Amino acid sequence: MMEPNLPQPVKEGQQPTPGSQPLDRVLRLICLCSVVNGGIKMKTLKALTKNLIEWYGPKLIVPLLHHMTACGLLKVSSDTGADLVSSGSGKWQRMKQAFNLVVAGGGPEDDDGESDPGSNIAADTGIAYAYSGYAPLSVRLVELTESEPNGWRGAAE
Repeated sequence: MMEPNLPQPVKEGQQPTPGSQPLDRVLRLICLCSVVNGGIKMKTLKALTKNLIEWYGPKLIVPLLHHMTACGLLKVSSDTGADLVSSGSGKWQRMKQAFNLVVAGGGPEDDDGESDPGSNIAADTGIAYAYSGYAPLSVRLVELTESEPNGWRGAAE
């Protein structure tokens, strides 16, 4: 299974200064990583939990983590990858392919970070050019309503 794209301090369970960020912001980012990536690895989650308890106290953190786990905002990713079909990252992969959300070379810059004035990427990728290679799902759904007889509902599940 793919390693979630967590910032280096989050991967290592470290923070420059304990409690330097508001708790709601920290928990929001952890939940976002969990939902988008289909869970957080057990090792990473244990390190985060340990540090959160140390910095904010067990009376506050333990019930919060329990409730976030119960409502599905925080979960442990499996090492086998068997849950990818139902996890957030599996859904993202399917949506990305079905709706052509990420277009290679869609931005005004090359891989080296410099623009290529000779290429006509805008004509090839349409809206993805404006978003550096990413076409927002809402835009793709609007395009489907115009091109498909059943609108966006005609798209494959």
